Amino acid sequence: MLRPPDVAIANPDACSGWVRNLRRDPNVRLKLGRTTFHGRARELTRPDELESARALLSQTVHLVDYVEYALHRRGWPTRARVQDLHRYWFDTGIPIALDLS
Repeated sequence: MLRPPDVAIANPDACSGWVRNLRRDPNVRLKLGRTTFHGRARELTRPDELESARALLSQTVHLVDYVEYALHRRGWPTRARVQDLHRYWFDTGIPIALDLS
């Protein structure tokens, strides 16, 4: 979950409604195309999981990420800038994993 940096600093427990819903009931359904998966959502807290998730999010850059960068930041989007943006979002957000069954 993304949070504005000033909110993340001033109130580290601040979160959106969907995160509160997952905390109350972590059972989820994820629909990708015509396939529906069931599982449980959880916040990442273990250092090894956080490190792995941060690396996955920031190392992978797709074409659409350049457009995403242009919508959120000024300047020409480069791979390194997109990766920095994703690391920033991870560090100021609430990382959530879905364990699918």
